[in-house]
Amino acid sequence: MLFENSAINLTNSVYQKLVTDSENARREQFKEFHYFYVKDREEIERIIKRDLVNYKVFDASSVEKIPFRYSDMIQKALMRLSAGVFDEDPIITIDGEADDNLSNALLKTKFFPKCKEALKKALFVNTVLSQVVKRDTIEIDNLMPDEVSVITDKDYLKARVIAVTRFDPEKRELYQAVWSDDEHYLLDSFGNRVAVEGNSAMINPYETLPFSVLRISEGIDFYGEPNWDLYLTQTSVIIQLMQAEWNRMYNAHPIWIAKNLNLKDNEVITPAKIIKLDNVKAEDAEPTLISVAPNFDFADQRQSIEWTIANALSNLGLPASSSSTDIVSQSGTAKKIDEIELNEIRSSLRNTSYYYVIDLLEKLRIVWNTWAVEMDEEKIPDGEFDVEFSETTEAETPEEKNARREGEIKYYTSNPINFIMEDKEVDEKTATEEYAKNKQIISEIKVVETTKDTNNVG
Repeated sequence: MLFENSAINLTNSVYQKLVTDSENARREQFKEFHYFYVKDREEIERIIKRDLVNYKVFDASSVEKIPFRYSDMIQKALMRLSAGVFDEDPIITIDGEADDNLSNALLKTKFFPKCKEALKKALFVNTVLSQVVKRDTIEIDNLMPDEVSVITDKDYLKARVIAVTRFDPEKRELYQAVWSDDEHYLLDSFGNRVAVEGNSAMINPYETLPFSVLRISEGIDFYGEPNWDLYLTQTSVIIQLMQAEWNRMYNAHPIWIAKNLNLKDNEVITPAKIIKLDNVKAEDAEPTLISVAPNFDFADQRQSIEWTIANALSNLGLPASSSSTDIVSQSGTAKKIDEIELNEIRSSLRNTSYYYVIDLLEKLRIVWNTWAVEMDEEKIPDGEFDVEFSETTEAETPEEKNARREGEIKYYTSNPINFIMEDKEVDEKTATEEYAKNKQIISEIKVVETTKDTNNVG
């Protein structure tokens, strides 16, 4: 029996170590995604140069000589992917009616900007936890997977306990804020339970986890897989940019081979340097100085970088215009085609975001109402939330726009003043002044052209 207990304890110990090692590896990987999301230059350079050594392309000393170059493609891709979901604030009602107290809470917590931020993050790391937090005011924190540890229920997609890693600026150390449906407490850097100020009983005042989960796709665990295509493409682009810079340096500053120039050891040949050789005898070997530089095709390198980016964005469902470096404006038809290709993605993201927003509204109401009296705020009323996203209109081509306006003028449903108000986003007075000014300019041009035609007669 003693042996059996020892074996069980040993098995549990080994299992716990495996779980701990796996959790640490998970958080470390997602931490690197976090660095790329926030564009942490020092950490990105460390990761890239570490990988170059690990790939055995260079040794550690050589890697340190390579200049770091960085061009972010992640944020542009995420902006394009998330465009059209929260561009306009959804209409939120309680039991079918708008509510001023709810609107006040949404405004003060920056609810819609936080939802948009959560969507962008989730498109990169797959799963984001939005926590409604009571500080001086009610705030919403969008937490990426490296910032949290989750113990799941029997359903591995549902969290039972959530520990959020925080930083104590006074003690200058990390701690964890632990939440379950029943408890709320802190774990200090030594793993000791510490009560939150004013909550010595360590009770969760909300009786539910004040978190909402935004998950793009389900995986084999709570977090799922992040956007590896985007991450690996970004690292590849950085490495290629560094390679291109390295080759440019060698072309600008080639390797010199000097023969019979009487140079001292480690002497460097610099611009405007004079190498003087006096009394060279005829039988002495002829002095030579030649340069060696790599014969590198920079156009091919640039094309390779552009292809790498275009291929990754295409795999994400983004159109060619998202990666094109051509500064020539696209035609209206091309833009319309691009938008059509994104409609299916946007529809799916709206559906995913709908359930996330509904859940976050529920959590916001619980936390807000718990502290409303203390904050001297009105409570959000009970009732069923409903969220209505604005439908994204398809891009209108110039031809369609002209045809529409001609029809509006023909049937007296609009006029040039309204068109100016629409195009320049100005009020009616400013549009009227603009119209009068333009009409005068066009009139003067026609007079000049008529005069020229008259003078040319005969």
